[in-house]
Amino acid sequence: MTEDKRKYVSVREIDGRRGIDTPHERELKTVEEGKMDIFQKTDQALMKQLVQQKLAGKIENIGFDEDYTITFEFFPEVRVHVLYFNYEDEEDEAFSGIELQFLFSGSRVKWVPSEDLISLLDVALDYLEDLVEPEQKIYKLPEHQTDLLKDSIKQRAEPFEHLKREQLQDLADFVGGKIERERQTWILSRTFFPGIIIGLLIDEKTRKINIQCKGENIERINNYARDQLGIFLINHCLRFISITNPGVEMPDIVSKMFSFSYKKAQAK
Repeated sequence: MTEDKRKYVSVREIDGRRGIDTPHERELKTVEEGKMDIFQKTDQALMKQLVQQKLAGKIENIGFDEDYTITFEFFPEVRVHVLYFNYEDEEDEAFSGIELQFLFSGSRVKWVPSEDLISLLDVALDYLEDLVEPEQKIYKLPEHQTDLLKDSIKQRAEPFEHLKREQLQDLADFVGGKIERERQTWILSRTFFPGIIIGLLIDEKTRKINIQCKGENIERINNYARDQLGIFLINHCLRFISITNPGVEMPDIVSKMFSFSYKKAQAK
């Protein structure tokens, strides 16, 4: 394997189970089966336009003899690659068809559990699926937060007590966002897709947190996807808080923010 190819890892490697099938491989197979139709009915030129302009992704070739690869960088150094292979011109019908494969790269990608990576990919591909439809869907923002989001915020709030004011810019850089202040609230904003912005609100005094959704395209993704992006933004912040407070005992949930392969490497 060339050095360039060595920088890409499989979900099995992130799970720390190189020789054993993992449930997340089956999850990716389900993603492949559910999203194959997008690739079959969308030509490469339109796919490139949508991916680059609407999802801030890249269409590229990463050297695995694929027809093309879609790359999403959900956080700095946390990338997911969807490799598209079209074998429909093969003379032997037994080998014809199309295939999707999934790889991961970035110096921090193995920090993130496979569940988060696959769910982020699901959000992106669901949005792409909506974009290729002739009739564009609108998902109105709800008047109140869902129980899922409220419970997730509550479960993840405690570690923010350890976040220091002087670390806020470093945290913004870590998540690929920007930090602003409104009165007594710090707002950490991450643009996941153009016009789709998730903000983490941090009370300067109490360190209580909340999530806000904004942007001109925020109603183009469904409410569950918005909740997921909010939760994954908090999750990535917890990774930052954990690694910048190595001597502090954190709640059990913080350990769940890291992949098995990362925790295994740290234990050595």
